Amino acid sequence: MTRTIWIVAALLATVGSAAEAQVPRVVRILEQSYELDLADVSFPVQAPGPISLSPCATCTRASHATTDTTVYLFNSKALPYKDFLKAVDARRRTGTPTFVGVYYDIETKRVTRVLMKGR
Repeated sequence: MTRTIWIVAALLATVGSAAEAQVPRVVRILEQSYELDLADVSFPVQAPGPISLSPCATCTRASHATTDTTVYLFNSKALPYKDFLKAVDARRRTGTPTFVGVYYDIETKRVTRVLMKGR
């Protein structure tokens, strides 16, 4: 009996996979990001506010608004904005190379999260 149940389960899984494989999937990109050095990003004094950044040495500065739901991460740990700013200031004082990722919603151009990563 158990063997029959396993065979039926395997058959159903195979049929389900085959049927699923025929359904076209639409992948929609919801976010874009900038990957920058900390020196290329200016943060607002308080959130929400605009983040200003230089995407490249010859590019004009871009600005994206943050919201109350923007998430701020330092080394993968979520921080309240004022603690995130303290970490930014500490990194700038040491001059240690620091990566900043600014992720924003394509439709609204609003920042969804900011990731700061350092050694």
